[in-house]
Amino acid sequence: MAVGRPTADDLAYGRRVLSRWGQVVPYRLNRREAEAYERAKELGYLVLPTRRVHLRNVWWRWCEEHGHPYVIVTPQQKHAQVHYDLLCIDAQLSSTGVVALLDLVAELVEPYWRAHPRLLRRYADWDYIGEVTGTIHLPLADADAFTARVVSLLREPGALWYSTADWDERERRQLEYRDAVRRWRKERQG
Repeated sequence: MAVGRPTADDLAYGRRVLSRWGQVVPYRLNRREAEAYERAKELGYLVLPTRRVHLRNVWWRWCEEHGHPYVIVTPQQKHAQVHYDLLCIDAQLSSTGVVALLDLVAELVEPYWRAHPRLLRRYADWDYIGEVTGTIHLPLADADAFTARVVSLLREPGALWYSTADWDERERRQLEYRDAVRRWRKERQG
């Protein structure tokens, strides 16, 4: 009898266990993490209440099952870190998607740049916005609204392309991505 692959909910609530290379992968959630997980399914992104890896594993699994971008928010004292990852759905940002995301980040960053240019790098900037993953730092007060906009942008038609194409198509898409970033930077500077 073949046993199917366990769902994220099965793993989160301990109904099934998954092991890799003879070791059990930590998935079972405590009460606080379970509440955050249920809220994440409603919002479309996960706000991490703890540093444990269990919740991240379950959220990754849920995103993979539902074809949803993996987006998490890590709140800290005065700022938050928003991280997106498209590997779980085998997708990449299209050139229009990256320009839209850069515009969204610039819209958020600009008021802080004018008010506190020295704090910009620490509290309102991005480490990396790439085709597949990205990390954005922002003030804690703006985290929920901004993250909801990122998720809706990633869910828009045309924002992503799925990596099932041949290698020539992938190279062409990567060049389009780089050109879009260069054009965006020139427009913002000029």
